[in-house]
Amino acid sequence: MAENYNYGGSGGFYRDWMYKRFDEVTGNLSAKYVAGVEQFMTFANSQPIVQSSRGKFHCPCSVCKNEKHIISGGRVSSHLFSQGFMLDYYVWYKHGEEMNMDIGTSTYTDRTYFSSNHEEVGNVVEDPYVDMVNDAFNFNVGYEDNYHHDDSYQNVEEPVRNYSNKFYDLLEGANNPLYDGCREGQSQLSLASRLMHNKAEYNMSEKLVDSVCEMFTDFLPEGNQATTSHYQTEKLMRNLGLPYHTIDVCQNNCMLFWKEDEKEDQCRFCGAQRWKPKDDRRRTKVPYSRMWYLPIGDRLKRMYQSHKTATTMRWHAEHQTNEGEMNHPSDAAEWRYFQELHPRFAEEPRNVYLGLCTDGFNQFGMSRNHSLWPVILTPYNLPPGMCMNTKYLFLTILNSRPNHPRGSLDVFLQPLIEELKELWSTGVDAYDVSLSQNFNLKAVLLWTIRDFPAYSMLSGWTTHGKLSCPVSMESTKSIYLPNGRKTCWFDCHRRFLPHGHPSRRNRKDFLKGRDASSEYPPESLTEEQVYYERLASVNPPRTKDVGGNEKNFLDNIMNTLLRVKGKSKDNIMSRMDIENFCSRPGLHIDSNDLENGKFSGMKSHGCHVFMERLLPFIFAELLDRNVHLALSGIGAFFRDLCSRTLQTSRVQILKENIVLIICNLEKILPPSFFDVMEHLLIHLPSEAELGGPVQYRWMYPFERFFKKLKGKVKNKRYAAGSIVESYINDEIAYFSEHYFADHIQTKSIFDEGEVPVYHVHGVPNIFMHVGRPSGEMHVEWLSEKDYQSAHAYVLRNCDYFKPFESMFEDCLTAKYPCLSEKELYARRAEEYHLWVKEYVTYWNTTSPFPTWVQEIVQGPLNKVKTWPMYFTRGYMFHTQNHGAGRKTCNYGVCVKGENYADSSDEADFYGTLTDIIELEYEGIVNLRITLFKCKWYDPKIERGTRRSHGGVVDVLSTRKYNKYEPFILGSQADQVCYIPYSYTKKPKNIWLNVLKVNPRENISGEYENNDPTLLQTENDDAVLLTTIENLVLENPVESLNPIILDYDVGDAEPEDEFRCNLSSSDEDEVEYEE
Repeated sequence: MAENYNYGGSGGFYRDWMYKRFDEVTGNLSAKYVAGVEQFMTFANSQPIVQSSRGKFHCPCSVCKNEKHIISGGRVSSHLFSQGFMLDYYVWYKHGEEMNMDIGTSTYTDRTYFSSNHEEVGNVVEDPYVDMVNDAFNFNVGYEDNYHHDDSYQNVEEPVRNYSNKFYDLLEGANNPLYDGCREGQSQLSLASRLMHNKAEYNMSEKLVDSVCEMFTDFLPEGNQATTSHYQTEKLMRNLGLPYHTIDVCQNNCMLFWKEDEKEDQCRFCGAQRWKPKDDRRRTKVPYSRMWYLPIGDRLKRMYQSHKTATTMRWHAEHQTNEGEMNHPSDAAEWRYFQELHPRFAEEPRNVYLGLCTDGFNQFGMSRNHSLWPVILTPYNLPPGMCMNTKYLFLTILNSRPNHPRGSLDVFLQPLIEELKELWSTGVDAYDVSLSQNFNLKAVLLWTIRDFPAYSMLSGWTTHGKLSCPVSMESTKSIYLPNGRKTCWFDCHRRFLPHGHPSRRNRKDFLKGRDASSEYPPESLTEEQVYYERLASVNPPRTKDVGGNEKNFLDNIMNTLLRVKGKSKDNIMSRMDIENFCSRPGLHIDSNDLENGKFSGMKSHGCHVFMERLLPFIFAELLDRNVHLALSGIGAFFRDLCSRTLQTSRVQILKENIVLIICNLEKILPPSFFDVMEHLLIHLPSEAELGGPVQYRWMYPFERFFKKLKGKVKNKRYAAGSIVESYINDEIAYFSEHYFADHIQTKSIFDEGEVPVYHVHGVPNIFMHVGRPSGEMHVEWLSEKDYQSAHAYVLRNCDYFKPFESMFEDCLTAKYPCLSEKELYARRAEEYHLWVKEYVTYWNTTSPFPTWVQEIVQGPLNKVKTWPMYFTRGYMFHTQNHGAGRKTCNYGVCVKGENYADSSDEADFYGTLTDIIELEYEGIVNLRITLFKCKWYDPKIERGTRRSHGGVVDVLSTRKYNKYEPFILGSQADQVCYIPYSYTKKPKNIWLNVLKVNPRENISGEYENNDPTLLQTENDDAVLLTTIENLVLENPVESLNPIILDYDVGDAEPEDEFRCNLSSSDEDEVEYEE
């Protein structure tokens, strides 16, 4: 029903409720005001201007005052409840209400239209930086979620919000134009946000920021609002910052001066003084030691204050995964079992699942004794593409001391433990901007992550001596080596082999005279036992760092093979222990002294790449076959274990494989080789079965984060404080990045081109592939052979033309019934595109084809554009000429073969990229498509391609594919790298090992129509199942001849780049004939 609001001559108004917000008796929001705001919201949402703006409109509160920016209805109602209406806004003219000035009345109905003197919809500008300010200050409580319009209005209280001058300063910065006449959206806050983001992303110094600010001030028009220095920029942006606290610590790590001890001047345990002695220059008290604490609750709430992250925090509960696959910790047994035991916690998908990591580093290198120990928390709610990203690794504690904290880490963890207990039991109030809802946010700590030496600091379990394995514990079979003076786990693994396995009865290759036929492995724990022993204990479960195991294992292997002095496991003491424990007379001490190899400087990620990518094949021609098979098995095991997608069936195979692999190594290597790090490999598959893929539980992301923190030190005297201040700025920068325009590139927003837009219906998807060429563009003309091949390939890859292709083949078979398969292929390559053109042209007069079909059958232009580089789907491709002289190989390509499932036929096609071309079809639609021109190796198994039991794929460099099919779509290409084998003598046939490259962020979550889909590119090299042979040694392995290598690297290349010197020469290439 229409309502009339009359203005009386005495100044009384029927809308007087707009300015009577509070009840005079109770002091709460009045019932009439709450009802009036609801009526205003109903009216505003019914107007065409609001409906065309996706439910957003001007806010008439006393702060916003109907300025240019528009915000959501939930925020408008929140503003009105907390701030009230702007003065004299009795007529809602900004929201579609018309005013009849002649009769002095204002009327509206549900069909009121926005009159011509009002602001047009197209001129309404949504300012993302105003949204950023509102989101950051939680200025967005939806009225419908907190105010129930019934008879109990007197019980409704106004939401309490701490609106300080910070909010108004930021809002003023967002509303003030940068200068008169600037573009919409350019404000003081937008420029400061970009400056702060660049400072954080490129680690700019304060002096550099001062220089940039001075430059902006000089070049912008006079009277501009740009900040003039780093200080002003930081002062403005720090209003968006989250809190942190400093807590004084006892000199001897006994206690924190915190809570009830906050005012103490000396330690209650050791009596050490809290404050440094005062001098004439020092006016304030300075503690001997302090730590920094950054509350995690505020940072988790911030995740729900931005639309970019709020929806992704529910990914773990909304995504779907194939049965038997694990792509994320939420697919693993431990996560599911926890939710079964705590259904109330699991019912709320916005509750957070956390992992904790800690480790130490010295920001001064070896020049000074100092230790920084950060504690990091990371949420596992996020999809794989965001999980473990640097932006979502939250620094919560930073302890700076001259010495290692050792057993005192629990002292520094007290504030975090207390807050985690609160988050688990009572939770905190938070607001989900994506759903416009308040909710109670809770969190749980699933597990801790750290390298094995730091295991004891978080668990209390010693990592030294006979009981250092935290899984086997008292049931360990470790032995003590008297000459090596160490505990080893030699011959502890045969009990895990199946009963009846021949190695169980082997008394020669293991501990001499020992038979393991009657030994049984430790009983496996049930899921319930695992939970109560690992999850429900006082300490959360502690995962083992796979990367640390890889590095330790590879270091031991390489140092032993190269006989590195002081690091080899094959030394005099080890030989003496062999004589005591093993039946290997050929390995007794001799007097030979061979030249030492060199192997140093490789970091953990370098060992990860070497172990998984190079070890399975690098020694194939250098070592005895049995030794090579044993070493390649361990590399294949780590590669399969570290796959991005783990299948439960494969995890069971890994459990069986690792036992056989360790037993094979025990037949070859000395007992001193097998310390606790080698033994822990037995338990890694079981841990992956419980916790999911290992990349969510290893140290690599945190080590990169520690390196980043180390680089943030600008003031070496106050290193920890400098790191915390920089980290707060980084948090602000990452938050503001969510509100940048789409065209702004950052390190996390990598430009791979835009999706082509065609203004006709039905254009195939192959013409809409996202990709971006790079480098100098050249114009070339295709040869007749390339022209036909490229045009025919495009036609064959359009689903629309599949029926045409079948019709053409039927015509050929009917006309030439005696054609062989080879002749049919040749005619199809030469005549198909001409036949399609004639067919479409003939029938188009009676049954018109779509415009794009008529244009594509005419063929592309012979003139094409070429580039040397192309970015697509996370890959960076180079042509062979462009990349041949570089250290990184980016010109290897791979496409799936049609008969991949049949190992006796063609499998994947491997080749090298020679040209990147863009075809253009002339016409109204203006179709464009990018093709890769490649040279292919012979794909025939056991002729041009071979596979080994360890999943290694090789191609023969001299055998080429004889069919002329050089073109593929850019969207079809995966990237590979070719690594030549190492030989003592160059063979006649040179085989190249194929390493598949993992693209950037090849796992991501997409949300479309509330149907999340997990995108997984199988590119882990773990496609083929690894089989392990049981080695049978006819003679005991005598002393291995050392491999003399000069291998000294500072750090390995990233996993998608490999150093190789593969010649690009085409000499000695042979095309086979079928």
